[in-house]
Amino acid sequence: MHKKIIFLLILILVTIQSAHASIYLDVWTDQYVYHLDEPITVYIYGTGFGFPGPTLQFPTSCQVDYIMDGTYDSFPGLCIYIVTYVTLPHTWEIEHDFSGYAPGVGSHSISAYMHPPHGMFCSSETNYFIVIPNPDINRDGRVDFRDVSIFGKAWKSTPSDENWDSSCNLAPPNNIIDESDLKVIADSWLIELEY
Repeated sequence: MHKKIIFLLILILVTIQSAHASIYLDVWTDQYVYHLDEPITVYIYGTGFGFPGPTLQFPTSCQVDYIMDGTYDSFPGLCIYIVTYVTLPHTWEIEHDFSGYAPGVGSHSISAYMHPPHGMFCSSETNYFIVIPNPDINRDGRVDFRDVSIFGKAWKSTPSDENWDSSCNLAPPNNIIDESDLKVIADSWLIELEY
C-alpha cells in the first residue's frame, strides 16, 4: 500500500514538473525601429502545455520581467507581490522605464524570464530592436524648417568646434555633421512624431 502511495506521489510530481517545463516565453517590442528617447512597450507572451490540459494555471507572487542588453533587469519596478492566478497562454504588456535604463543609438537585445519557482521550468528566446537618432532636433513633434535652421548652424562641425550640436549628429560618421546627417532629416521631412 505504501509503495503505491509513494509511486502515485512521484507520478504527480513528475507530471507537475513536466507541465512547468513546458512554459515558453516569447518577447518583443511594439516597434522594431525607434527614434532616440521614444517610448517602448514590451510584450511578453507565455504559453504552456501540460497537466491538466492545453493551458497551465498556477499561483504566483511575481509574474514575468525582462532583461535588456543583458544589463537592465526590469525586476525592481515590475514585480507585484500579490498572490494571483495566471492562465497560460497570457500576454504581459510592460512600459519600459527610461529612468532605469535608456537604450542609446544602435541594436538592442531583449529577453524575458519568469520568477521562481516557475523560472527553472521555462525558456525564452532573445529578440532585438533598433534605436536611431531623432531627426526632430528641437523636439516639437514635426521635422521642418525649424530643425533645418538648428542643423544649419552646426553644419560641418566636429566635437571640438564651438558650433557642435550632438542632437544634429544623426548618422555615421559620428564625428562630423555632414551630408549623411542631412539625409536623415530629408527622409523624415514633415513627418509628425509623437512623444
